[in-house]
Amino acid sequence: MDVENLLQIYQEDLMASSFQVTCTGLLDITGNVISHDKLTRLLSSGFVNEKHVWKQAKVICQELVDNKAVFHCR
Repeated sequence: MDVENLLQIYQEDLMASSFQVTCTGLLDITGNVISHDKLTRLLSSGFVNEKHVWKQAKVICQELVDNKAVFHCR
């Protein structure tokens, strides 16, 4: 699995979750398709940070707003 796919799965889990996201939890919901080490390396690389995740999430939030979803992102 390449970095972009892994990042997308991580971001989707963050947006869908109403509780703390963990590597172990993410592995459970993906059926251990990815390794714990690979996810840990991605998160500790500095490539993924709050700005990067928000930039990606903001696009999805805007799509929801445009489609008249029941909430608005700030």
